Amino acid sequence: MNVIKSIFTVGGYTTLYRITSVIRDALQTAVLGAGPITDAFAVAFKLANLLRKLFAEGAFNAAFLPRFVNVLSKDGKIAASVLASQVLSQLALILTIFAVLCLSCFPSLIKALAPGFAVGSVQYSYAVEFGYICFPFAITSFIAALFGGILNAFNKFAVPAAVQMMLNICLIMALLFGYFELPKVGNMMAWATMTAGILQVMILWINVNRCGINVRITTRKPSAEAAAIIKRIIPGAVGAGVWQINVFIGCISLASFLPSGSVSYVYYTDHINQIPLGIIGVSLGTVLLPPLTKFLQNKDLRKGNAQFNMGIIFGLALILPATVVLSVLAEPITAAFYGHGKFGSAEIHSAAPVLTAFALGLPSYILTKILSTAFFAQKNIKTPVIAGSIALTANIASAFFFIQAFSQIGLGHVGIAAAISTSSWINVAVLYAAMVRRKQLHILGRSWIVCLKLLLASGVMAASAYIIDLYTINLYVYGSFAQTMTVVMIVTVSGLIFWILGKSLGCFKAIKELQTVASYNSTKEGELE
Repeated sequence: MNVIKSIFTVGGYTTLYRITSVIRDALQTAVLGAGPITDAFAVAFKLANLLRKLFAEGAFNAAFLPRFVNVLSKDGKIAASVLASQVLSQLALILTIFAVLCLSCFPSLIKALAPGFAVGSVQYSYAVEFGYICFPFAITSFIAALFGGILNAFNKFAVPAAVQMMLNICLIMALLFGYFELPKVGNMMAWATMTAGILQVMILWINVNRCGINVRITTRKPSAEAAAIIKRIIPGAVGAGVWQINVFIGCISLASFLPSGSVSYVYYTDHINQIPLGIIGVSLGTVLLPPLTKFLQNKDLRKGNAQFNMGIIFGLALILPATVVLSVLAEPITAAFYGHGKFGSAEIHSAAPVLTAFALGLPSYILTKILSTAFFAQKNIKTPVIAGSIALTANIASAFFFIQAFSQIGLGHVGIAAAISTSSWINVAVLYAAMVRRKQLHILGRSWIVCLKLLLASGVMAASAYIIDLYTINLYVYGSFAQTMTVVMIVTVSGLIFWILGKSLGCFKAIKELQTVASYNSTKEGELE
């Protein structure tokens, strides 16, 4: 399997998903702005979408894929179908109990998740109403993750990545049809979310059957393999989804105590931040796991280490330019995305610093994704869970400090993003320290040098973007077409500078060489160093 090609396949479809997300958010800000309906829908949607981000974007693959691949390769498709059916049956039972418990006390659940919403307030009432309707999307996320994992085992990455767009398509249609139906549009968006989850499962199920895997509900006693997969799902979600859990805690629970609109500012800027996170992070985690698992199962540490190092360099080569763009150009980018309709200059100035704080944590998220994937490939979920727990504790502890500090200048919501980025870097440090102690996979000396070169190129790119923005800032009005084109020009020019420097310094050549080592037997082990 060509890993780089597969990464671009997943990344390409994820890019389309993010583009439709931008269209969705632009419509939503124009229709709803930053207010109680948006805050309420953000709570309901984040609750339902959190499980998709946790399970569909890594945790389920981490628990399911290594064992499914092993059964498929050794015993064939019939045995693999039995395993998948047993996992689905256990999931169905657990999810039914989970849904009954949650829905029976849903108002209390919303109160616990958004304690700043006063019972009886407009925000609280809408959050409960929207949440009831959105909740089935959380259930379908588990099933979609199962079917997506099966397709990934067959190296079919396109459909699981492309099917995500169904959510945005349904929400865009709800916004267009409900444009003149305020506040009914929030209700329509909730129904669109539930519908999207059902459609995603149907599309994935059809493609799984085309692979020759017949998944159905069964009453057979689950095998040891199926039971082990179920036991690993929740810990895997904690290990793989620390950033998403932290965003949920910050955006919903903590921001709900801040002035009205704070949830919206974090919610909207997180969506911009999710563009590189989704395109790069999800692609790397999804595509690196199958080959890493096979190499380590075959005890081929030379290839496994080459694949691991390629992932780190490739990930940084993609995420560092995004970090520069979103941190240096936070305000014009926020204006270009949302500066229209009910989202005016005051909202832009309040939201932009949140984007900067989020952006500074982007490299840590990608590194966490790669390091966690390496542990999952070794069937080690315990270490990412411990690291994730430490990061979660650090997020909550540091959030109170940062919120108080930024509140002094009237931007308490910025502290939420600052705490998330800080805790993510702590997660990286804990994971890497654990990897060094295990003495299996490691970052090569040459890779450290390449990473330093990428940082140098990023520094030059940041200076270039800042200078160009400084000289062009008075040439346009925020939210105008001219402003959007200026942002595109700055990103293009500064990105070209990064690419030229990276190519001149040999960074991209190193990625190709490491991928060659992972793909063929022609390179000797000594050449890796």
